[in-house]
Amino acid sequence: MKSDKEERLNLSRTESRLIEDYIYRSNDEIQELKKSISEMRIDRQFRSFPRWFAKGIKRFLLNRVSNSTKNRIKIFLKWWSDLQSRNPKIFSSASNKTNYAKAQKSLLILAHNYPTKEGDYGGLPIARRIPFYLESGYKVSVLIPSTKRNQRHLTTEEGVEIFFTPLKELERTAKKVGASQLAIHSPTPELSLGAKKLMLDLPTHIWIHGFEARSWRELKFDFSNEEIAKDGKKLDITDVERQWALSELFKNPEITKIFVSEFMLSKAEEFVGTPVTSPNVIHNVIDPQLFPYRPKSEDMRNRICSVRNFEKRNYGTDLMSKAILELTTMPWFSNLRFEIYGDGRHYDQDTRPFRSLPNIKLNRSFIGSETLSKVFERNGIALLPTRWDSQGMLNGEAMCSGLVPVSNNVTAIPEFISPKQGVLGDSENYEQLAQGIAELVENPDKFLEMSELSSRRAFSQCHPDVTVQKEIDIFDSYSS
Repeated sequence: MKSDKEERLNLSRTESRLIEDYIYRSNDEIQELKKSISEMRIDRQFRSFPRWFAKGIKRFLLNRVSNSTKNRIKIFLKWWSDLQSRNPKIFSSASNKTNYAKAQKSLLILAHNYPTKEGDYGGLPIARRIPFYLESGYKVSVLIPSTKRNQRHLTTEEGVEIFFTPLKELERTAKKVGASQLAIHSPTPELSLGAKKLMLDLPTHIWIHGFEARSWRELKFDFSNEEIAKDGKKLDITDVERQWALSELFKNPEITKIFVSEFMLSKAEEFVGTPVTSPNVIHNVIDPQLFPYRPKSEDMRNRICSVRNFEKRNYGTDLMSKAILELTTMPWFSNLRFEIYGDGRHYDQDTRPFRSLPNIKLNRSFIGSETLSKVFERNGIALLPTRWDSQGMLNGEAMCSGLVPVSNNVTAIPEFISPKQGVLGDSENYEQLAQGIAELVENPDKFLEMSELSSRRAFSQCHPDVTVQKEIDIFDSYSS
């Protein structure tokens, strides 16, 4: 029989072999884990895990094994230690940032759409910012996710490169343009996932504009009963996916979070169920060069314009139509002149009631900035009803030009318009919209006063110095 000493010795050797075998086998797993982490960039989530693990391994093993095994374990623990550090060597984060930061001030914008021709509204708030970025010395590139069939590459007159390309090309594009910072507008789960690795390599800023941070049920009026029955569950799933993606971003202190209004910040936190770490409220810019203030004369109160998208009910084109029909009962209605611009699936339905009226000019088209500015120049009242707006840029552009806005007292609108500067009807109340216009027509002095106050309000609240300059200051803090 073996002595107790021999048995202990054999047991020790057995333990040692088992541990060595474990370390050997684990080494392959560690390499695979390294590779996966490098690809998935989940090092931030891992950092809090290894502390107890490393301590447990160390206590259990270090005093029980041979020197060679100890050395392997130390290598293993060294890897875990690197994983815990803020700039782990195994991810070569410093070298990655060096590769991207070829240009000291190079901004790559990731967004869902971007206007490339007259009348494109998608991505217009982004396009309004870019001239100011360029003036501040930033090189700007834009990537819009697209399919392989729809790939294209444009360069604007100002030198902005716009890439319509699959999202998987994001990192390659970032290196190609020498991006030093990443700006993501409306980070849906798809954009967040596609940019996850790049967000670790570059200073990242996200903008919350609206649709990505609210439930579809907020805009239930945009869907028919048939559409809700067919797609309601899918839309609920989309909501959950967006909540999850935004929750991760909202809690991350290393990501700049920008909301276009206080209302949108509150709505986003309510939707996600997570408070935002260090939020910034910076409104969309209203450019006074594009929409200069031109003092209005008394007779301009009789000239009314409306520029709306007739595609969805949140733009309130049916309320606009009903308000105009209310005004037809007024004895001075024939003195009014209307210009209506827009298109969409509700266009025929909403314009049919007054299509034959001679003082209403219908323009079934979307218009760009230059045409819009001219429309504002020759009108005095902007009839822009709404059911849901995260800011209401069109109201702001009209106000900056000196028009008196007529809208609804809902969502973010009262954050930008008070009864001193515009007419605000209650939710769904088109009669109050018509009544407000009637008061302006019948009181020219009130119209002139509100016109001037309207322009002052938009100028003070949405001027480049108090909006886009704040964004540039944030960028500059990462460029020094």
